[in-house]
Amino acid sequence: MSNNIPGRIQISFLRHGFAEDHASSGLDRDRELTQIGIDIVKRQGEYMVQQKFRYDFIITSPYPRAQKTAEIVAEALSLSGVLKVDARIACGFHFSQLLELIIEANGCNSILFVGHNPDLSLLTGQLSGAHVNLKKGGLAILDVWKLEPGGADLLSLLTPALMGAK
Repeated sequence: MSNNIPGRIQISFLRHGFAEDHASSGLDRDRELTQIGIDIVKRQGEYMVQQKFRYDFIITSPYPRAQKTAEIVAEALSLSGVLKVDARIACGFHFSQLLELIIEANGCNSILFVGHNPDLSLLTGQLSGAHVNLKKGGLAILDVWKLEPGGADLLSLLTPALMGAK
């Protein structure tokens, strides 16, 4: 399997919004967005519309806090039809899984991944060589020319506040 891609692809990593500290089930995977988290993600979605963000695919973790974040953003961008839930993006998402998903999305120019830390920060760092710590609701945008460590430029690192969510 070659890690070369024809041309470039834009990959964005969005960490889920603010979530409850503990789910009633006691399981981390069941944590939901708080109302504040929902409100902030909605404002982020509005910002993304204003800035004309476009994605060919949105791929999200199945955990409720990430899936709800992805649904809000997809709805804001009128992209609900390209939203895919994939268990590989749940906690523990790593570089080989990222490669699989990008290869499966053959021909896409831009993919938004919605998931969790530390995974998204680590992947951003692996691709770009930058030390990154995505805050809740943080967005990293990368220009990828080769699917290997160091094969991307970090174009933007946006906090919720920079996207109009205060």
